Amino acid sequence: MLKLNRKTEYALLALRYMVERGEDAVSSVREIAAHYNIPEMLLAKVLQRLKHGDLVTSVKGSAGGYALARPAAQMGLVDVLGLFNEQTHLVDCMDTTDPCDCQQQDHCDIRQPMEALNALISEQLRNFTLDSFFRADMSASRPRYLSIYRREPGGDQALG
Repeated sequence: MLKLNRKTEYALLALRYMVERGEDAVSSVREIAAHYNIPEMLLAKVLQRLKHGDLVTSVKGSAGGYALARPAAQMGLVDVLGLFNEQTHLVDCMDTTDPCDCQQQDHCDIRQPMEALNALISEQLRNFTLDSFFRADMSASRPRYLSIYRREPGGDQALG
């Protein structure tokens, strides 16, 4: 499953800090690092990557630092994941950038259901903004599961 690396976690922490401070607020590396007790040097590199991904802007000067490039509602979680090369596919054969070297490739009979599940998860991630990610409330009344089936009167219908 999806497991974030440390740089991605630090990026999300920094973005959350900036979102909480407000869209126009400028936050320094030192300030964010101190708030979360994370290494400044690593955070500085993470923020530079966020800047190159157009998620934050940098402000020069004594009161400088970083600010959000746009509202969190206009940034996707996948934008952050992509910057840090996070794997968003379930199994290696779903990765379109690398050739599959799975030993079961010739005998695999779960590829189609895995593709459907992978597509469902990918769609959910694509539609998840940073704003909704930071305000996620798992206790809210919404489905607690994802299904590759859509409930239809008279039975389940497979998606895709």
